[in-house]
Amino acid sequence: MKRIGIALAWILPTLAACAILACSDLVAFTIQGWLAYSLLMSISLLIIYFVWKFYKKEGAGKALLVAALVALGLRVLVGVVLYRGLPVWGYDEKPQRAGYVFWDSYKRDTDAWSRSGMDQALTTAFTNPTGSDQYGGLLFLSSSIYRYLSPDTQRPLLIVVMSAAVSALAVLFTWGFAASVMGDKVAMITAWIVALYPEAVLLGASQMREHFLMAALAASLYGY
Repeated sequence: MKRIGIALAWILPTLAACAILACSDLVAFTIQGWLAYSLLMSISLLIIYFVWKFYKKEGAGKALLVAALVALGLRVLVGVVLYRGLPVWGYDEKPQRAGYVFWDSYKRDTDAWSRSGMDQALTTAFTNPTGSDQYGGLLFLSSSIYRYLSPDTQRPLLIVVMSAAVSALAVLFTWGFAASVMGDKVAMITAWIVALYPEAVLLGASQMREHFLMAALAASLYGY
């Protein structure tokens, strides 16, 4: 019973948050959108949880998990605010009228949506990124999400959920590196800095690739 209670404590808020995300779409709430957000968010939370469990063996406490979840929630919230607010209060330019902060994120996400509907393998993103993604990795991931989770319409907030999750993982990896070098107290301070640093929040709330690099760098330093 205790495990069921813990599971419900995770599942019900997640489903409720994903319903809000589905309502935040410019296309309005649909069951398919809600299911897409729920699946992607559930996968993200499971990855974050299992990475935290790995670090728990090295002395990480629940405060680290809280920091990662705060990072995830903050980035998703900022992403929703930007997506809904920029078309109204942003500059009169194409990316911001569509709810994107950066031209790069607008171009890449638009290309990903177009590519997801084409009759070709998504791996062509690595060989022919069409100028919107230098290496094709994020273009491939975004196209995959659109093709398999949201084939009916473009939902940029799905990519924001993925970005926010990767940015939250950077918090965990940073703690792992800092804890191994400077101890737990400094590691927690460092983790919260990564979780709350404004530029990290903005990038993690956008369809950009810098947060992937930040997470990869933190993981590499920890591995080293």
